[in-house]
Amino acid sequence: MRRVCCITLLVISGVVFAVSSPVAAAAKPVSAEKWAGSVCSALATWQKALIARRDATVVATVPSVEQRVLTAYLTGMAKSTRALEVRLARSGNPKVAHGKELAGALRTAFADARRAFLGAKEQVGALDTSSSDAFTQGVTDVQQEVSDGVAAAHQALAEASTTYPSPSLATALSTAAACGRLSSTVDPPQ
Repeated sequence: MRRVCCITLLVISGVVFAVSSPVAAAAKPVSAEKWAGSVCSALATWQKALIARRDATVVATVPSVEQRVLTAYLTGMAKSTRALEVRLARSGNPKVAHGKELAGALRTAFADARRAFLGAKEQVGALDTSSSDAFTQGVTDVQQEVSDGVAAAHQALAEASTTYPSPSLATALSTAAACGRLSSTVDPPQ
């Protein structure tokens, strides 16, 4: 279970709060304030879904059972992240300098995170469950790959924010009520 929590924490703390970046290619332009509210609302819904999945995940001590649990969990994370991508696309592009680029960077970062979850799911599904030690090492390796994928998405967002700074978008994000509902941490289950 601790492994599942680590993956969730990486996503929520690593990607969610790099939000001072972006959304869409053919999306309609909207005010920075409307965009910030829409994006943060989408992120809050996504975060709640991840927390609910984490809380519903059963701790397993048998590798074959843990494999099924982790595979289902990662499938759920990928589905929740895909739903987030759709909502981000519907949020439009903020009417700020380089808003289209910033919005696109955000969507791309979450698409990359979703692909990391799907890749991890495939890897966990392929792990040998006949040896507890080998399975545990395999899960540790998968965790590192997910961590690397999430870090790459976070880095892409950071680079977009640096390349296309937008004080008005930063202000909109810091003042949107929906952004205030986001949590920077998720406590692991007890």
